[in-house]
Amino acid sequence: MTDHPAGTPQEAYAFLARKSREGAKIQSLEALADWDMDLAMPEADGAFRGEVKGWLADTFHHLWSDAAVGRALDEAERGDWPPEERANLFWWRRRFDRITKLPCDFKAREAEAQTRATEAWKRAKEENTFAPFKEPLTALMALAREKAQCLGGGAHPYDALLDEFMPGTSVASCDALFGAVQAPLRALIDGALELQQTLPDPLSREISFPEEAQKTLAREMVTALGFDLSRGIFTPTPHHPFTTTLGPHDVRLTTHYKATSLSGVLGALHEGGHGLYEQGLPPERFGEPVGSALDPSIHEAQSRFWENHVGRSEPFWSFWLPRLRELCHLEERDLPLDRFLRWLNRVGRGPRRLEADEGTYVLHVLVRYDLERELMAGHLEVADLPDAWAAAYRSTVGVEPRDLREGVLQDIHWAIGAFGYFPGYALGSFNAAQLDAALREAHPDGADRMASGDFSLPLAWMREKVHRPGGLFLAPELIRRATGKDPGPGDFLAHLATSYRAIFGKR
Repeated sequence: MTDHPAGTPQEAYAFLARKSREGAKIQSLEALADWDMDLAMPEADGAFRGEVKGWLADTFHHLWSDAAVGRALDEAERGDWPPEERANLFWWRRRFDRITKLPCDFKAREAEAQTRATEAWKRAKEENTFAPFKEPLTALMALAREKAQCLGGGAHPYDALLDEFMPGTSVASCDALFGAVQAPLRALIDGALELQQTLPDPLSREISFPEEAQKTLAREMVTALGFDLSRGIFTPTPHHPFTTTLGPHDVRLTTHYKATSLSGVLGALHEGGHGLYEQGLPPERFGEPVGSALDPSIHEAQSRFWENHVGRSEPFWSFWLPRLRELCHLEERDLPLDRFLRWLNRVGRGPRRLEADEGTYVLHVLVRYDLERELMAGHLEVADLPDAWAAAYRSTVGVEPRDLREGVLQDIHWAIGAFGYFPGYALGSFNAAQLDAALREAHPDGADRMASGDFSLPLAWMREKVHRPGGLFLAPELIRRATGKDPGPGDFLAHLATSYRAIFGKR
């Protein structure tokens, strides 16, 4: 590796900025490899794709573990910088400190193991058996424990992985937050279920939502909300929906459709939220931390905001329901607005996270958090996961999966080694509600504008408060600046209470 130019903090900073842009190019190739692996790659080429991803990960590791990076950071940190450059230096230092604690071959081993596990997960899910996935997942868990041991710095082995995804997050902070929210959340869910039971079935007959109709509607929706298809792609996936970014003007969304539900449309709004965030970042800063999205507690706040606070609301469907009826060849009497909203927002103790209502969704996340915590502590082994999953669903959600597809195999996250990501869905749900409350307070006319088909207000507000700051602040500070108060679950619980009364309180 070429040493950084000796001299001033400015020269050292320029060296680091070049490294950052080089790293972004490697990450773009990694994202392209993942996109292709999900949508096009023949299964037989999985082993070689793992080698390719391992090589890319190894190249990125060596780029940032170079001793010259450490010397450049020492020099650059002596300078007097504007906020954006200070933020870049903070994130570069964090990256360098973490990477240099890992063995030089770790990222390559991890990437290859993730590729093997992903292909094994696909086979296991298709065959509805845990056997093909057990050994690759065991290998990934061993790597996760190795990483946690190398990074250290926490009271619990899981802390290092939580902090990797969401800086400052720990088992202690999650246990306290999730412990405090469970009782009021369960009370709200129980109350909604009681209200639901007093009402007739929302739909008088079983209604199908053809896949092609959903595809058309979903594309119209995400573009109406502001997703720019000249700078992105929107396509179906046969697997788990996801969003990925390949460049400053290349953001790619996927969703998965089922004719028996609108999960594909809601999934498109969810992934569209991720995509709107990525497209809203300052493109001139692409490749720098300050031009990058923040952690899952913010990214999932964007997806949950558009999926739930917009996509499940009465103003939104006042505009879009006639189009859904048209595409599905339905009459208004088949799908009136009030009954449709009751059906769309129905509360239920189902086994699938992606089909869960807003309230029970958080319980699904808590199951995964608890299992990951026990896995990392060594109190649970991978071989015991199917039974542990079923038991956790019985006690936490109140339902037992019928098979492994709707049980331990339903998510791709563990197959890609994303241990520590799941709590971000709960934190994102809380942050989404807090952002929504602040937006409503600032713009009381937002609902009327949305009902008339004007969706520009939420995006403009998010652009200013969340997207354009990029990585300038840590997530809690971003939420404080956007909403005027510390992040917490209060607005989420209030939102559920208001929604349940509005939807299920009607006779």
